[in-house]
Amino acid sequence: MRWDAFAAALSVDTHSRLINLITAGRGYVWVAIKLAQSDGEADAVLAQAEQALNAFDAARALLPRAKGAAAPDASLPATRQAPAEPWQSWLSARSAAEAAQLAAALDGAYAHAQAAAGVVTDDSEVAALVQELDACVTCLERLCRVAGEAR
Repeated sequence: MRWDAFAAALSVDTHSRLINLITAGRGYVWVAIKLAQSDGEADAVLAQAEQALNAFDAARALLPRAKGAAAPDASLPATRQAPAEPWQSWLSARSAAEAAQLAAALDGAYAHAQAAAGVVTDDSEVAALVQELDACVTCLERLCRVAGEAR
């Protein structure tokens, strides 16, 4: 089913909530990236990522799942393991592999968030929106998991 047909069947409240969650999630990821690029505090970067994860997870709960597909996992990993120190300092204290995973997860989350927004604006298939949000959540969960392990 294409986005416009799916959206037409939603209540106004559900449609608004879904659009707001996708928009907010993308915004949180964008802020996380901008904070990381400007060497903002690591805990602020991860707090924004956590907000994005919450928004995208809530959006996924409003979307249909393919037959046999697992429902979104509501158990979110704990993120707040970073102290209030600059992102680059905190990142450089990690192993090279962890630092690369953190950067890739953040970049991947933004790419999938952009693609999810594109599904809506381009009237693409709702299944593609589900896939992009699932991928975005996977990236953010990886970011949270690696950040939680990197103490």
